[in-house]
Amino acid sequence: MTHTEVDYVIVGGGLVGCALASRLQQGHAALKVLIIEAGPDPAGDPNTTMFMGTAGKVLGGGSTINYGGWLRGDASDCDEWASVVGDRRWGYEEMLPYFKKCERYLTKTDPEIHGFDGPSHLTPVSGSDPNRIYDLREPIREAFTGLGIEENDDSKGSIAGISE
Repeated sequence: MTHTEVDYVIVGGGLVGCALASRLQQGHAALKVLIIEAGPDPAGDPNTTMFMGTAGKVLGGGSTINYGGWLRGDASDCDEWASVVGDRRWGYEEMLPYFKKCERYLTKTDPEIHGFDGPSHLTPVSGSDPNRIYDLREPIREAFTGLGIEENDDSKGSIAGISE
């Protein structure tokens, strides 16, 4: 067996694991970072135990199989976490620079709340290929509107409502 030495081992190659590995390398290019991911089908491997049935057993994790959806937590949740732990650095306004650092918006949006230089390339459905058809988009929008749920124009940290 070959012996390989690494500086960091990251267990889980989901979005967070990949982002962490990338950030470590950006800060210190000489670091050796190993990402361990279960792979597409760990069944039958005596060295692997599966929990919770299926999951995104690929680099990129569950976001690879759920269309890569991106949604930050609600500002009120961040503020509540800050209150619970007694550390305002977990509040929305303090976390906002880090949220923005993750994002690379490909469409025009508010630079006060979104980033343009991060590793995660983002675009709303309306900014994607105009020839792509989303058959359920309007029926789902109408159903939620019929329940009294309002449109959310992506304003200042609230994720409540209908948005892209």
